Amino acid sequence: MRVNSCGFETGDFSEVQTVQGNVSVQSSIVKSGQYALRIFGDATHNGCCDVFALAADGTAVLANVVTSYIRFYFHYAFSLGNTNGVTVMSCRESGGTAKATLSITRIPDGHLALSYLGGITHGTTILADNTWYCLELTIGTGTSASWELKVNGIVDMSGTNNLTANNAALWRFGTINNYDVSVDMYYDDIAIDADAYPGPGSIVRLDPAADVAKTNWLNQAASSTNEFQSVAGHDTDTTYVVTSTSGTQTFTVSFPALSTRQIIGTINELKFLAWARDTGTALTSQIQVKPASNAITTISSDVGSTYAIRSLLYKASGGTDALTIANVNTCQASIIKTQSQARELRCTCMVLMLDLPGVFSPAPNILQAVKRAAFW
Repeated sequence: MRVNSCGFETGDFSEVQTVQGNVSVQSSIVKSGQYALRIFGDATHNGCCDVFALAADGTAVLANVVTSYIRFYFHYAFSLGNTNGVTVMSCRESGGTAKATLSITRIPDGHLALSYLGGITHGTTILADNTWYCLELTIGTGTSASWELKVNGIVDMSGTNNLTANNAALWRFGTINNYDVSVDMYYDDIAIDADAYPGPGSIVRLDPAADVAKTNWLNQAASSTNEFQSVAGHDTDTTYVVTSTSGTQTFTVSFPALSTRQIIGTINELKFLAWARDTGTALTSQIQVKPASNAITTISSDVGSTYAIRSLLYKASGGTDALTIANVNTCQASIIKTQSQARELRCTCMVLMLDLPGVFSPAPNILQAVKRAAFW
């Protein structure tokens, strides 16, 4: 079961929680797509953001995951200097206690280490600076639980140690503590699952095309080019679509063929995002995704009186994560007003995020720590 994913393709922090310190979503250094997360800090500045799970109503909540399978792409652009370790990410309980923490260290320069209650294990793969790596972690639960780290698909280290008796609730990239050296780190294409590794991949954003079908919206923007695509500035946005019709209303957009984005093969995951608000109280809304030949997936949620994001992870029937191109080619997404009252519902953005399978690149540089230790 996919817990959540984030490629930062909204261009902001809409898909993550608890952003703190020196962080930004930037477009200069990315692994794929247009954006990636940057964390930069020093002796007086920290930087981190937390990824939560998606609840049944499309909101982000603290999770309750026994075993986390984490994939993310990592790139660092700084000298490790005299530091004993820079925190890359951690898997944490709901109260904030770290179950396990992944760091990059200098002895030897650029290798990874995983710390847990009562100990630390050092890997042997050397990560070069200014290079993207696919890091995959398995973090279990229990005082004698299994863990594993892969670098570009190759196991770097593993073990059975005390990973605390409480389940994972959040995944923190960076740290709330100040750094002992100046750091500059980049993250992209994060995916977290509760059953198996997500595998290598790239998260891309698919917007409704200017000429796609739009059903039931009462007033549309004068220019439809940017309709449903304005993530920022929701409350002052004048290009929203709106309805105040009483009774149940379904507002639907369809998406262009994936061939226009050179997307082929299978799709790991489809995530629908909608930014919406209502002007009444207790207005129940739903969002749904309907690929061509699969059942509709729907969640219910009260979107509230201020703009809020609602997310829906689509899973194909039969318990598999694979989605066919043919199904997604004719995908529709909707937000539904289910109350009978004539209350206004507004929406500024409806997009699909697709997690596409990838390959591991580059090949990791496997060096034994003992060989490099001779230089220190």
